[in-house]
Amino acid sequence: MTHENTNPIEQKGERHLTIQPKSGYSGNNIHPEIRVAGKYLEALGFAIGRKVTMITEPNKLTITLDPAPPELDPAEHKRRVKEYRQTMKDLHCRLFETYEPGNY
Repeated sequence: MTHENTNPIEQKGERHLTIQPKSGYSGNNIHPEIRVAGKYLEALGFAIGRKVTMITEPNKLTITLDPAPPELDPAEHKRRVKEYRQTMKDLHCRLFETYEPGNY
């Protein structure tokens, strides 16, 4: 019995995507969009928050990871995550007019 290789880090080669229409905020302007998402990205090093460089040529896009920044010590990372979450909560409350400092 043979099994298809489903380990994303071992999968190499081509991925076939479809260019979709993307409308602007007003809905009047439509632009092409290519969406690249999936667990395989992180397995290949494209983790959330990493920076990439995209090189454009006629009929070709090349996306390459930028060099990784120095790693944060765990305490600093935890502090930044906590700060980010609080910022997002505050923004959500302000957007939906339920903001009461200290009560969220």
